[in-house]
Amino acid sequence: MKRSASIVRFIACGACLLFLLACWSRVKSALSDAKDRSKEREVLKGLHGVAIIVEDLASEAARPGLTKDKLQTEVESRLRKAGIPVLTEEQNSRANPSMPFLYITLETVRSNPQLSDISAFSIHVQLNEVVALLRGKSPPDAPRRLAVAPTYTAAQAVVLAGDDTVVDIVRQTVADAVDVFRGDYLAANPKE
Repeated sequence: MKRSASIVRFIACGACLLFLLACWSRVKSALSDAKDRSKEREVLKGLHGVAIIVEDLASEAARPGLTKDKLQTEVESRLRKAGIPVLTEEQNSRANPSMPFLYITLETVRSNPQLSDISAFSIHVQLNEVVALLRGKSPPDAPRRLAVAPTYTAAQAVVLAGDDTVVDIVRQTVADAVDVFRGDYLAANPKE
């Protein structure tokens, strides 16, 4: 019995290591891109605020102090304090033809509680908006094909944490990503 538990732990550690290595390459790429964000900022020019959508949290992700509503409130508050208008869907459609919204998703993988209390969270903070698809040979006066797509990424992060620290670490990681967006938005749209 002890031998099979050791094998299971070994396999779980190996799987976590592979997961971490795969995530590190994405984080490393994001860090190198963070040095010069001027190209990312270009798509934020001319926005008159944004709507905020926090994706529903999976049941494995929900914890006391980590809920969709709490994250939504914290993100809206950070942006409002910086002077960035947080818009309702109706306000957004009037203010911005592309209807941009800051989209926040959290995905999680939780280890077997009998083996460990570690959870892995994948956090994405991006701006999605309506874009026109230009492919194909359409006459100039033909209606454009539209889609909703990400046009800006503030952060893609992976967080590993134990149950005792996961809420604080995830909330801080989301706050840091929103701060990147806030800085880029304000740089692209300086107050006159």
